[in-house]
Amino acid sequence: MTAATLASPDADARDPQKLWAERVGRRMGLLPESLLTIQTRAIDAVRGREYLLNLDPGRHTVLDVVRALPKIAAALERRVDQIAVEPDPGGVHCLCRFIVADDSALTQPTHHPGAAALNPATGTVDIGVHVDGEPAQWTLWNDRGAYGGAVIGDGGAGGTNVMRGLLAAVVDCELVSPWAIDVNGLNLTGVPAAARVALTLEEAHAAITEAYHIGMQRAALMVGSQPVPYRPNPDNPLTLLLIDDLTPLLWDCSEPQRARTAATLEWLLRRGRKIGIATVLRTADVTLARFAGLDALRQLAVSANLLALTSRVRLNGLLIPGLAGDPTALPLVWPDGAPATGLGYSLSRYAPLRTYLASP
Repeated sequence: MTAATLASPDADARDPQKLWAERVGRRMGLLPESLLTIQTRAIDAVRGREYLLNLDPGRHTVLDVVRALPKIAAALERRVDQIAVEPDPGGVHCLCRFIVADDSALTQPTHHPGAAALNPATGTVDIGVHVDGEPAQWTLWNDRGAYGGAVIGDGGAGGTNVMRGLLAAVVDCELVSPWAIDVNGLNLTGVPAAARVALTLEEAHAAITEAYHIGMQRAALMVGSQPVPYRPNPDNPLTLLLIDDLTPLLWDCSEPQRARTAATLEWLLRRGRKIGIATVLRTADVTLARFAGLDALRQLAVSANLLALTSRVRLNGLLIPGLAGDPTALPLVWPDGAPATGLGYSLSRYAPLRTYLASP
């Protein structure tokens, strides 16, 4: 007797290909003339499957699928955290990969691996897992230099935990000098001490100014020399500036101080790749007011690394180029009533992710 013979009627009724044909790809469906075709791989860890999705050429693209994901999830009788879409690796716009996971990796609490989260060879830090169980990563440096970024989300979404995780991953690495700036009340404590800690507004502004002077010194040393991409080493470690969070630094101060701080952060983000300073900002959203009205600061902050967690402000490609998913569509609670903390999207993949729940 085959496995197909033993399959339950309920399982057959929830077959993704069958439901897609009946509810999504039909003539009056969400994505007419689309077809969920061959299964390209099995994802055993989450009882998942990856399919090849054919779209009607000239009518739909992968971004249309992304925008329809909440309705597609309902049509497939899954939660939105149980499905994901990825562009075709070959760049064919009418093809994409579609993942269905019956046991979403996002529902499984995963604790921070500590120093093992950092790969010194590539400069990447594991910050969580995607829906298919693959690691979600943050790039601190690569062959083109150093990279900062932004962590966005409402209070309680898990943003501070991400910042603590980045600090925990690098604090014992001789290639990184982490600076922790937190004026909200010791949110970054509980992990080994950073090289520099600022817990008041005065200390925070002084630390940002000091980082600027370090950057100017490094830039001056590069004048007249052959441009070489920055690569951290024990004698010239990456300066990792973790700011949790941005709002008080720009708004709980005088207007001249706000202008100076915003301009300094913009300079650090703009020049950081070449001089080895990675500035990571945590903020509730990407409205212009959060960045003191300075659009250049906002665009620089979200251009390299971005983690968009649950937010009341809808995020899209108009505000953040490259961000395909909408965090407001992700669940706030799991079926058992537990809070769905740490859910979000990044620039690296279209698939949703969940950050590590706790730092060591």
